[in-house]
Amino acid sequence: RFYEAVKSRRFQPTSVVRITADCPLVVPNEVLDIIRVFNRSNVDYVSNSHPVCHVAHGFDIEMFSVAALERAYRDAKTAHEREHVTPYMYYNMKTLSVGIGGGWERFAYLGLPIACQCENGPHPNLSIDYQEDYDRVKDIFCACVEKHGWTFTQQHVLDYLWGKKNARRGTADV
Repeated sequence: RFYEAVKSRRFQPTSVVRITADCPLVVPNEVLDIIRVFNRSNVDYVSNSHPVCHVAHGFDIEMFSVAALERAYRDAKTAHEREHVTPYMYYNMKTLSVGIGGGWERFAYLGLPIACQCENGPHPNLSIDYQEDYDRVKDIFCACVEKHGWTFTQQHVLDYLWGKKNARRGTADV
């Protein structure tokens, strides 16, 4: 799909930013950070979540060259590689996994579903796959927009969740 979409456009892009629909908490400043890193690096693929995750699942951002997309389209063999677009890239090409954002290691104490166990601790699942995911993310989104406006960050989400956990525990000193 991505390959056909890129090739069908009259504008000939040289790179693609990929944000999936199940990740509605991605915020513009972090997308711009990924773009800056990609443009300064000599790599085919940059991500904050693959092959090493640096953020909670739901903040995933990927950027890759059209040349990498063409190579993956041509050379990917497994059903997983063909369906999910980028696994072929991050396992077979020059990649950079960047730690934009941070503080997610504290999520071990928040009692949220864990998406992955990463080098800097467990990361929660803040993507939307089921109704309960939608309800949780909607609450987070609304609270962050109310407090910080439309330009809230990952840190605002973390602070909100951390504060919510502390309120339940009756302590602000964790």
